[in-house]
Amino acid sequence: MHHAIPDPDSARQTLKPFFPAQHFPRLGAHIKQRLAPQFHNWNQGQPEIMAVRRDSAHLRPCLNHAGRHLPLAVVGQIAYGPGAGHSYFGIHRHGKFPGEESHTYLYHATPGRVLKNGQAADYFRLDHVRGKPSLYAFWLLSWPISHQAADEIHRRWQEQRYRVRNEYDFDCASFVTDIAKHVASLGPDPNMPFTLGTPSNTIKRGHPEDRGMRAILHHAHRPPAALLFILDPGTYESVAWNGHIGDDGGWVIDADSPVFNVTSQ
Repeated sequence: MHHAIPDPDSARQTLKPFFPAQHFPRLGAHIKQRLAPQFHNWNQGQPEIMAVRRDSAHLRPCLNHAGRHLPLAVVGQIAYGPGAGHSYFGIHRHGKFPGEESHTYLYHATPGRVLKNGQAADYFRLDHVRGKPSLYAFWLLSWPISHQAADEIHRRWQEQRYRVRNEYDFDCASFVTDIAKHVASLGPDPNMPFTLGTPSNTIKRGHPEDRGMRAILHHAHRPPAALLFILDPGTYESVAWNGHIGDDGGWVIDADSPVFNVTSQ
């Protein structure tokens, strides 16, 4: 595991205990079957698909534990939905600033406020849960690939931060898909999840269906180990009431909903 990227099934099994079914309800098989045809790579093994209330006491500790201890690559979309959302690319890296620990950090191309010590507010740790509905996809890399990719992501992000931003020429969706292509270029490991063929269309080019997170999920060589929907309490309650106890003792959500659609940014 420290040298080779795990295959999809191994990645899924490795990630499972970090998000125990007792605290992270799984989506029912029929919901997964509805989603799967959109992503041809899922025929290699469907990801665990989980939903959790944003205010769950277990969410941040579990994200913290996984973010610290696994060579994760994470693609996130905040405030997902038709015509909404911002893409993030997260990766495990060593701390870059005083007091920063090795953890999984999510990067966003939009410049943010600069904080003390030159640290900026437009990347954040995986366990820093943003205040809107969000969807995260998790892949496992190897430690060497993770750290090599993280250095380049941080460098590109710093360059982008200080550039005059033209939102019609460069946005977070193209940043995230370009980063995925960069990770794909590191080494010939057959289990590398990302591909150089991911389109990074921007707003200007007018292909909203193939941008950001959805483009990566759609074009990846390997399915993610897991998808995690983080829902506001009202939305969560509207779907979670209808379900059953699964084989592992956790709750399985049977109520399908448009909230489980993986939308373009």
